[in-house]
Amino acid sequence: MEGKLPGRIDSVHFARSRQHLEGEVAGDRLLRLAEAGATSEGPIRWAASGSTGRDELDRLRDFLTIAVAFRPVIPCARCLEPVVLAEVEVENRFRFAASEEQAAREDRAAQDCDVIAHDSKLDLGALIEDEVLLALPMLATHEKCPDPL
Repeated sequence: MEGKLPGRIDSVHFARSRQHLEGEVAGDRLLRLAEAGATSEGPIRWAASGSTGRDELDRLRDFLTIAVAFRPVIPCARCLEPVVLAEVEVENRFRFAASEEQAAREDRAAQDCDVIAHDSKLDLGALIEDEVLLALPMLATHEKCPDPL
């Protein structure tokens, strides 16, 4: 999927059929990233993989793994000019629960993943964008800010 994020998926079907999607998207195509005052130098690379496996209580469960890699560009905390940061690589694993209530209960005990409710219309693109936003540093500065004009 070149140039855009994926759309909606059935989360359990995606996991159980072990589907895999990957692609690249320009940072300026992510509206919430722009609203956060950030972008990316070069494309944001993303991948999403479904799987099944055992949880901490040895129950067979459905999982989704999302990976993103990009070079964030955010405003300098001192001069507000753009700062290009080192590449960020993030991988997060999600486990599906039958409901929001079950997800909230299980998330407290989950050891190696976040627990979210199964959704037959999960917005995978929004979840990928969430991971990009969560990977942004709180602030950055230049070693030496550019001289003002």
